[in-house]
Amino acid sequence: MQAPLIRMMGRPRMIIGVNGDRQEDLLMLNTMVADGRLRPVIDSRFALDDIRAAYARVEGRHRRGSVVVSVADDMG
Repeated sequence: MQAPLIRMMGRPRMIIGVNGDRQEDLLMLNTMVADGRLRPVIDSRFALDDIRAAYARVEGRHRRGSVVVSVADDMG
């Protein structure tokens, strides 16, 4: 198995090239998060009912991480 591309873009930001369809890539990311070597940055969270606002946030230029849309009833 070949390791995915990891490129440093100035500390602490990284671009990690993975294929979301490959189980081994997802398992590797899961391990990195569990070990504390990778910390996802979440800008904001939206309920599915607020999908338009979530899309507007993604398209805007002020977000500082990922935008998460929750399909569950609980936003906790």
